[in-house]
Amino acid sequence: MRQKNGGNIPGGLGVRLSGAGVRRGGADILCGIDWTLRPGESWAVFGANGAGKSTFLALARGDIWPSTGARSFIVEGREQLSPLGFRERTAFVSAAQQMWYARSEADPAAWEVVLSGLDDGPLPYGEVDEEGRAAALRALAQAGLAKYAERPFAGLSQGQQRRILLARALVGRPCLLFLDECLEGLDAPARADMLDMLRARAGRGTQLVCATHRPEEAGVLPLDWGLVLEKGCIVFQGPLPVALAAAFPPGPRASRRSRPAVPCPVRKTAAFLLALEGVSVARGGAPILSGLTWTVRPGEHWVVTGENGAGKSTLLALAAGDLHPASGRAGRFGSFRPLSLWAIRKRAALVSFDLDVAHDRETTGLEIVVSGLRGHIGLHEAADDAETARAAALLDDLGLSGLAERTADTLSTGELRRLLLARALVGEPELLLLDEPFAGLDAASRREMRRILAVVAGLGATLIMASHHADDLPDVPMRELRLGD
Repeated sequence: MRQKNGGNIPGGLGVRLSGAGVRRGGADILCGIDWTLRPGESWAVFGANGAGKSTFLALARGDIWPSTGARSFIVEGREQLSPLGFRERTAFVSAAQQMWYARSEADPAAWEVVLSGLDDGPLPYGEVDEEGRAAALRALAQAGLAKYAERPFAGLSQGQQRRILLARALVGRPCLLFLDECLEGLDAPARADMLDMLRARAGRGTQLVCATHRPEEAGVLPLDWGLVLEKGCIVFQGPLPVALAAAFPPGPRASRRSRPAVPCPVRKTAAFLLALEGVSVARGGAPILSGLTWTVRPGEHWVVTGENGAGKSTLLALAAGDLHPASGRAGRFGSFRPLSLWAIRKRAALVSFDLDVAHDRETTGLEIVVSGLRGHIGLHEAADDAETARAAALLDDLGLSGLAERTADTLSTGELRRLLLARALVGEPELLLLDEPFAGLDAASRREMRRILAVVAGLGATLIMASHHADDLPDVPMRELRLGD
């Protein structure tokens, strides 16, 4: 195989998997994996939601052991079975890391999260010395995040958190970076900056193993090879351009210039669905929205844009009734009178990262969807026959029946997000609030969900969607609200 950096890099790392498999909960997640990462090489990993990409990266890095087959590591030209001496020279960025911090009771500052990357733990170990703190601050500055150093990690936006995790991965100057959908949730300027940083590191010899659902990201990174996973098996491995063609075959996509004008029946019962007048919101003591006036009328559809930290998630949480204005007033469904959270949730549904975090890991896919009919997370009592039938029918319509009995802890990020979309749709809401709803979804799933949302809009629901990717928008006429300008 060719090498992009002039052959094997001295001190480069390698991995060899021979017939390797991973089995969890009685199911094969990976099976018969034959793959070799040679020192100096960089790879892309492609595959649909649930194909096994995250498990593959964890296996290759040495975070988990193979259930079957063999694995070995190449360190300084020597092959060994133990990951010791290998993992310490690598770093990992994934949605699972972000989820850990969201669920943890720890409340580290951003610089402490970055510092933990030196020991590859979630939090710093032992007493922090000035040298370590200085290294963390430098990494934050290099990522353009110096002003967030003292901010609590939990108080940052999803995109800001992901950038902090990238800085955490880079603080120890790893020889090999494992990246699992590492740019999801980043705004366009932040993605460009992070891609530049990754290219610069690769130019200095850092190897990359990058799993992504977005071919445009893989296409601009200095990757040599690509592999495609399907149902836990490698179905292709070879040069990156061929792997991209195999993983992302051309699919139907309406032109942005000729979106169909989907009819949206106006509900005459309300002059507006959401009205904000001079609204300000603070979170964690920090002002997020200031003096915002905005009206959403029945039949309108909106995309909310803005850089990470501009307040998109805060705005959608406010619309859903999960937050309240510090000043100004918010009206819903034609009235400014106070509504209970239950009354709001009967008519509005939200999809967000916070919902991913909040669901119990043992909840089944069917229970997740049924909970959308009740307006709360989880089931406090068993679903009745009518609820079960309605949720099962929707899962079948969306091609998700195979996830009905799976528990949340066995689902990929993309699979869980698709279930949360189903949960939002099951109650046929008038107002559908979507906060980066396609984060973690594979290309085919994004295409299908765009189609579903266009149908839902045609049936009369109003869409408000926060997104950093124009290609994620459904094919319906949408107005834009840009925050932070």
